[in-house]
This record gives sequence, C-alpha cells and structure tokens, in this order.
Amino acid sequence: MDHDDSSPVSLSISHDRLAQVRMMEEALRFASIPSVEEDPFKSKTPKRIVDVGCGTGGGSVYLAIKFGAKCWGITLSPFQVEKANALALSQGLSGQVRI
Repeated sequence: MDHDDSSPVSLSISHDRLAQVRMMEEALRFASIPSVEEDPFKSKTPKRIVDVGCGTGGGSVYLAIKFGAKCWGITLSPFQVEKANALALSQGLSGQVRI
C-alpha cells in the first residue's frame, strides 16, 4: 500500500465498525460456525459466547443479535464495562449480554 503523507487519512466510525464485523465474520467462517441462514434450526449455532477483550461491547452485542446467544464479555476496564452495559441496555439486550 502506498501512503501519501500530503493527504490526511480519515477513518470514520462506520469504517471501524465494518472492519470489526468483517473480522468477526472471518473468524466465525474459519471456525466453521454456520450462519443462521446456513443453519435455520440453529442446531449448530452457538448458544453461549464469551468475548474476551470485549472493549466497549460492540462485538458482544453483534454476536448476541446474530445468533440469539447469551454473551459474556470480559474486559479489565471499568469504563469499558460501563459503556458496554449501556450499549447492551440501549439495544434491549441487557438480559442477554453481560460484561
């Protein structure tokens, strides 16, 4: 990749979010975890997920929605715990996602 120092690089939150989702989807594919479309009866999809290094909980919320699974996120930062739990609450997932 060629970097031109004369033009500023701007990464929007949507690009960051897209990169996070693409990384999770690739990890799921690598682990042979079927999508809901591939496994409509959810016989092989995860029911419980541990998200180690969950940060502010975006991945935990995404996976809870994607699979309908219960997610437990682990982070060392009290600030991130507070933000992640607020995100889960705002998405109506406080009973499904715990940080």
